[in-house]
Amino acid sequence: MARNRETYTGSSPAAFVAMAGAVLTLVSYVMPWYQVSGDPAITLTGFDAQGSSWHWYAGGSAIGVLILMIFRLMGILDWKRANAAEAFAVFGTLAAVMCVFFPNDGFSAHVGSAVALVGSVTTVVAVLLVVEARK
Repeated sequence: MARNRETYTGSSPAAFVAMAGAVLTLVSYVMPWYQVSGDPAITLTGFDAQGSSWHWYAGGSAIGVLILMIFRLMGILDWKRANAAEAFAVFGTLAAVMCVFFPNDGFSAHVGSAVALVGSVTTVVAVLLVVEARK
């Protein structure tokens, strides 16, 4: 299916939902993302997490989507940037899945990583609505 090369214009409820999901993903960084398996009292926030870099990919993708959805609302999102928004959203969701279901050895996922996953899934669904359904 060939895409029209014109820009996206007009108000977009889906863009606002995508931005809310991205912000939710970013807010999750102040929450506990992981807890030590042997001592549940010890937790690490998204900023403290060490070892794996997947949690940084989720946040970086959320920032990318946030910027591109601002472009969408300004009317300067063209089809090339729209494809980038899809890629950011999908990659961010995959990164959040890795954080929740495959934490580093000795750690288990905590509420922050689950919130990041919810934010990422919300973002990817809304971005697909923006890009594919032109909403």
